[in-house]
Amino acid sequence: MKTKNIFLLTLALFCSTSIICAQSVEKSLKIKKIIQASYSVKKTPETPRNSAFKGELLERYEVYDDNEKIIEYGIYDRRGNIYRVTKTQKDESGKQLKKTTCDSEGNLKQYYIYTLDDNGNEIELKNYNSKNKLFYLQKNKYDINGNVISKIGGIPESNKVSTTVLEYNSNNEMTQKIIYESYGSNTTQTYIYDSNGNEVISELFKSNGDYTKFISTYDERNNILTQYLYDKDEIQMQWYNWEYKYDKQGNWITKKEYSNGELSLVWERKIEY
Repeated sequence: MKTKNIFLLTLALFCSTSIICAQSVEKSLKIKKIIQASYSVKKTPETPRNSAFKGELLERYEVYDDNEKIIEYGIYDRRGNIYRVTKTQKDESGKQLKKTTCDSEGNLKQYYIYTLDDNGNEIELKNYNSKNKLFYLQKNKYDINGNVISKIGGIPESNKVSTTVLEYNSNNEMTQKIIYESYGSNTTQTYIYDSNGNEVISELFKSNGDYTKFISTYDERNNILTQYLYDKDEIQMQWYNWEYKYDKQGNWITKKEYSNGELSLVWERKIEY
């Protein structure tokens, strides 16, 4: 998205949700499917790549359409069996209209309905459980460039509402995100980018006074290489670095994360073209 937890929170706040990283290499083949495994070396010793794609190390798979957009993804349980499968239904222009999540036997668990405006923007999201009960509702607003500038979501008939306000620069890059919670707390994060659109500086402010500054660098494929975390006194709290192995198409197939110089997390990917 914090040895592991801080990093995941960071990713959740300022990184994208797909497991395909932005890359500058021009690919001749399109991705059809990715199977991903991951593990913490604190719990599991470093494992040969071919041994990672089984059992509890399996994490998820993703299936892509001709435009390399996700149309299906699945989550594995600790035994390496598929636990949940989510499929996306789209209109003729490729905009998602519905997402359905089922268990491994095809039993419905929940689904999402998306409402689009005339420009194809998702202006409303409704999340229902298997009994067709609405348990989450989110409404979005956009600027003239199609950037979402407001998200208001919560539990229907409840005062538990979260509001997210976003701002952008002239390149349509998000420069600020503020999250207001109904119980009074709020979180603000600001972003600065390099010429390739990578977030190189980010500052996180919390209503309780906590502050974290993130400074990041990237490789020639725009994959993150290093990230340093500082407190409000500019004292370094944590630092991370990453190593990658790539396939012939320039997509990473092995990713290693080091926390303060020690290997902490490993990801392995099988990519089908």
